[in-house]
Amino acid sequence: METIYDIKLDADAAKLPLYRKGERFLQAGGSVDLGTYFNAFSLAKWLRYTMLEALALELHFTGTARVTLYGRSESGTQGIVSAVATDGWHWQAESEELAKLARTSVLLGVRLTALDGAVELTGGRWMGNFAATRDIRIGAAICTYRREEYLRRNLDVLETYCKAHPWLTVLVIDNGRTLGERHDGWLNILPNRNYGGSGGFTRGLIEQVAAGKNDYVLLMDDDIELETTALDRLIALCRHMKDERRMQMIGGAMLRMDAPTIQHENTGYWGLVRQHSIGRSRDLSDPAMLCENEREQDVQNRYAAWWFCCIPCAVILEQGYPLPVFLKGDDMEYGIRSGRPILTMNGIAVWHMAFAAKESPVVNYFSDRNMLILNALLSGGSRWRSAFVALARLGNRIRHRDSASIFLYERALRDYLRGLTEMTAVGSDALFDDVRRWHSAHSLVGSVCASLALCGRVFLHDTAIRSGYCTFRTERLTDAAFWRRFLGLADGEGHRSWN
Repeated sequence: METIYDIKLDADAAKLPLYRKGERFLQAGGSVDLGTYFNAFSLAKWLRYTMLEALALELHFTGTARVTLYGRSESGTQGIVSAVATDGWHWQAESEELAKLARTSVLLGVRLTALDGAVELTGGRWMGNFAATRDIRIGAAICTYRREEYLRRNLDVLETYCKAHPWLTVLVIDNGRTLGERHDGWLNILPNRNYGGSGGFTRGLIEQVAAGKNDYVLLMDDDIELETTALDRLIALCRHMKDERRMQMIGGAMLRMDAPTIQHENTGYWGLVRQHSIGRSRDLSDPAMLCENEREQDVQNRYAAWWFCCIPCAVILEQGYPLPVFLKGDDMEYGIRSGRPILTMNGIAVWHMAFAAKESPVVNYFSDRNMLILNALLSGGSRWRSAFVALARLGNRIRHRDSASIFLYERALRDYLRGLTEMTAVGSDALFDDVRRWHSAHSLVGSVCASLALCGRVFLHDTAIRSGYCTFRTERLTDAAFWRRFLGLADGEGHRSWN
């Protein structure tokens, strides 16, 4: 049997309820529960996604304890095995028993209770046999812009992990050009023009595909906190994925840095006017939330954000590259464009800083403009929906009484009407600087009136506008040629230096 992932027991106090409930050192009668976000086993999803044929749990402890293996579903828990064991315990089930368990259990957890004397829990692991195993390599791509403190913290974690797990390598796209170029086996750093997150992540996709070394690209933000057990689950999924699942993205949830047990999003979807986060505000230290969080979501326009998103290279070759929109919405459009269900699982997650700290009128400009572009690219749209969305977002800016964002909404509408062909006639860095310096020729009331008139143009010219955006995506983004020219890359620049 091979290890799927180790049971992890320790974390700082704020995160500890995601790992264990109870102490590692038990006196008689004391207990510790490992049916938690990071240590429970997602039985239903491992059977659904992979070729799992047998499962085993190995629990390491000293002393004599009662070990209770249980299944959890949304209706509650039920005992599976209860046994007294000394100095460790092993349980194993074959495919028929697993299928039977999966009919009543979404997750498997284990509880350890000390009997007559002291017990120390020291670790454990979930193991499996699979019908087939693939040799898989994953290349992480991290986009950064002058956030060395965050990046170095994550690279320290990744260096230790990559050296022990050579299937993973890391490519950092340095939009700030402050890190210097580096090629060091597990880590490569490439300087890049500051074309925002879309330019940085797209450069990462281009270089990983061109190098031809990896089967998947894992996109990650630079300002996350990473739990490496998420990587253990990720590679086990990819190595043993069912054939019909191999062209699906794997999305990691976002947990909040300021409240580490609270989930911000477990994938999201785009509605008519705004983005919706699935699983927002769930407290994942609550056992009742764990099964709900495993429920598969059948919603339209679903996507996985790029704080942690694993994309098969075959998908990139098939559907092409992201929109050149600087920031905001590129990950949404790319995931929606794929049109495939997205795989998620408890334990595949990162902690991320709150987005409210990143908001500004300029960021709102990109959000407003790019959400209009996203709607233009969605199937089943109409001029009525386009005008409604444009008006609704204007109303939202007015409701928040943010005058700078109201002025920049006028600019967002003007640029949306220009289309991507005209917007990309200049570099994204130049456009970004122009947006930051832009001033409306109108008063605040005049800007609102100008925006209303522009919404009218959105309504009148909807068919041509939508056609322009769809044509741009079809003609410019199906291969890397446009992006290489747009980023100013010479033939072969980048991947040849680290291939």
